[in-house]
Amino acid sequence: IGIIIASPQIYFYLKNKDVYNGIAFVGSSDEYTYLSRVQEVRDGHYSIANPNWAEGKDLPYLFTSLSENIIGFTGKIFGLNLINTVTLGRFIFSAFVFLLIYAFAFQISRRKITALAASTTVLLSINLIDPRAIWNLLIHQDANANFLLFSRIVTPVNLIFFFGFLLLFWFFLKKKKILYGIFSGTVLGLSFYSYPYTWTFLFAFLFCLFVIYLIRKEWTKIKNIVFTVIVALLISIPYFINLWKAIHHSDYSDISERFGLIKTHTPQIGVTVLVLIIVFLIFFRNKNKEKYYFCLGLVLTPLIVLNQQVITGRIMIPDHYHWYYHSVLAILFLIIIVFNIFRKRVFQLILIILILLLNIYNVWIIQSSLYQRQESNTIENQRYGQVFKWLDENTEKDQVVVGDEEISYLIPVYTHLNSVSHKDGHYTLAGSEENTIERIFLLYRLNNLNKENAQEYFFEDRENVSASIYGGLYRKKFGDYKDIPDEKLYFLIERYKEFLDVPLGDILKKYQTDYLIWDTLNYPEWQIENYPFLEEIYQINDFKVFKLL
Repeated sequence: IGIIIASPQIYFYLKNKDVYNGIAFVGSSDEYTYLSRVQEVRDGHYSIANPNWAEGKDLPYLFTSLSENIIGFTGKIFGLNLINTVTLGRFIFSAFVFLLIYAFAFQISRRKITALAASTTVLLSINLIDPRAIWNLLIHQDANANFLLFSRIVTPVNLIFFFGFLLLFWFFLKKKKILYGIFSGTVLGLSFYSYPYTWTFLFAFLFCLFVIYLIRKEWTKIKNIVFTVIVALLISIPYFINLWKAIHHSDYSDISERFGLIKTHTPQIGVTVLVLIIVFLIFFRNKNKEKYYFCLGLVLTPLIVLNQQVITGRIMIPDHYHWYYHSVLAILFLIIIVFNIFRKRVFQLILIILILLLNIYNVWIIQSSLYQRQESNTIENQRYGQVFKWLDENTEKDQVVVGDEEISYLIPVYTHLNSVSHKDGHYTLAGSEENTIERIFLLYRLNNLNKENAQEYFFEDRENVSASIYGGLYRKKFGDYKDIPDEKLYFLIERYKEFLDVPLGDILKKYQTDYLIWDTLNYPEWQIENYPFLEEIYQINDFKVFKLL
C-alpha cells in the first residue's frame, strides 16, 4: 500500500529521468500548500506561522504543524531533498497507518482476515463509500476521485494520531494500566498540534463514552477518561496559549471567516453518519459489552461533531470529518459486520476476492487517470528546475521574490525564499485585507491591467478575485466564490485604481522584495527592462532574474 500511494512520483521519475529537473509530480490541487509547509520546516520555521511571505513568521500560527514537522525531520534524518522526503513520507506513513488500522480492526473483530480487508479498503478505496461511486467504477470506469485521498502528504500522519489514540485508550480501558493512560493522553495531547478535526473528534468520542459509562455507572472507566483528558490538556497548554494570542490579534475575526467558519446554529446530519448508526444498531453483535459500548461511542460521535455549531455558533467544515473520520469508520464497521454475518470460510473467501479485485481496480483507475492528466504538465514544469536551483544556491534564506502567479506558488516549495504574491498568505495573521489585496494587485499590475480595463476584469474574473483575497468566505456564505457582492468588487476596483498611482518601486520595497523573476515565455508583456530600479543578474532559458536596487 505504501508503494501504491507513492507510485506516481516514483513512476514519473523512472519514466522521465532524461527531462526530470526536480519538480514534483503533483496529485491534488492543494498539494503545493502542503509542500511549502514542509519546506518551511526544512528552512527552520517550525511553527509555520506564514510559510509563504517574509512577514508574519513570528506571529501566532493558525494552522498547527506537527505533521509537517514529522515529515520534514524524517527527510532530514535520511538526508533527502523536499520531493524525496515527501515521496518517502507517503510510503512510510501510509504503511504505518495501515498497521494501526489493522491493529484496531483486529482488536474489534479478533479476525486477521477482517482486519486486513478493512485496513486495505480504507486506504485504497475510501472514495467508494458512496454506492454511486461503485456503480460508476464498474459501469463507467470512473472512480469518482481525482487522486487517492491518503496520498495527501499529511493525511496518513494525522490518522496515526487518531488510530494510535484509539488503540492505546482501548488498552487502557481493558488492562487498566496507568502507562497506557499516560500514552493515550500524550497522543491525544499531541493531536492538538497535528489536526483540529482529530482532537475535536476524539474529545467528542470521550464525551460519548463518558455519558455511556455514567448511565451504566462504570466509575473506573469514567476515572480513566478523566485521567486521559487531564494528561492531554496539560500537553495542550502551549496550543491554547497560541490560540489565545491569535484570537486577540486585531485581524483574527476577518481572517477566520476566510476559513469558512460561518456563524450558524443550524443542525445538520450526513447520510453516511445516519447509515452508519442504523447499520451498527441493527447488525453489530458482540458478546463483549465493553467492546460494544466502546464502538457505540465511536459511531455516535459524528452526530456531535456535525452539530457542535448548535452550541458554539460556528460551523466547522464538515467535509474534513466526512472523509477522514466518518467514512473511515463506516467502511471499517461495515466490513467487520459483513464478515461477522458471513462466517463460513467459503463466503469469506469470496468476500476477500471481491474486496481485493475492487481495491486493485479502483486504485488502477485513479492512479492511471491521474498520471495521464498530469504527466505532460509535470514535464512542462521541469523548465522551472534550473532557475530555482540557481536561486537556492545564490541567495540568502528568507529573501523575497516577485514572480507571476505560478512562480509565486512554486518559490516557497523549491527554494528557501519567500514570495510576495502567494495567495495562501491570506490564511495567516499577516494577511490583513490591505496586505492581501495589494499583493494580488501587484500581479494584476505586472500583467498590465490598467484603470480603464479594471472594472471589466474584476467582474469577469470575480470568482478568482474572491478566492484570492477572501478565501472561502463568500463560497461558504452564499454558495460560490463568484457570489462576492458587487459592492465589494466596486470597492476593490477603486482601491486598485489608487494602487496604480503608487510607484512600483515603492510597492516592491514595502514588501521587502529582493528579486524579481520574469518568465519571458508566458508573460512577454511584462517588459521588466523598462524599470530602472531593477538590474538583471541572471538568465537561463526563458527566465530572467532581476535584483531590486
